[in-house]
Amino acid sequence: MPGIDRSIIRFVEVLDPDDHGITRAALETMRDEHLAPAHAAHSRGGVARVGNHGAAPPS
Repeated sequence: MPGIDRSIIRFVEVLDPDDHGITRAALETMRDEHLAPAHAAHSRGGVARVGNHGAAPPS
């Protein structure tokens, strides 16, 4: 869903206006760290694997 990351960042900023951009910076960093491997895999035509997120290892 395009733009959902920006919507989440804005929502969190509304919840804590005294945050002074700390949460925004952290969320943007996490987004960028996950987008880089996804974009690389997409350009190769493969599937991005960004950690196993609790999934069982491939057999």
